[in-house]
Amino acid sequence: MISDKKCHRFISFVGEVLSTGLPEIIKVMIKNNWFDVTITTCGALNYNIMKHFSNYNEGSFTMDDEQLSEQHTTDEEYSSSNRKLLSSD
Repeated sequence: MISDKKCHRFISFVGEVLSTGLPEIIKVMIKNNWFDVTITTCGALNYNIMKHFSNYNEGSFTMDDEQLSEQHTTDEEYSSSNRKLLSSD
């Protein structure tokens, strides 16, 4: 399929796929012309915008939820980061 130039290849995914660790795989496949058309939801765009403008921390499934909750994102911090994002040019 990849080498067949007569075959039109599509990839489609929802934005949530990007938060699972697949963005690098998808990026490599697109850069190597595995697909002719890429279709995604607005969630993919939102994810990249928020990752760019916010304080993004990568976690893991083995992290303690209670400890993370105590360390990160109070309502005040969340509101402050949203104001910063909305006021950016």
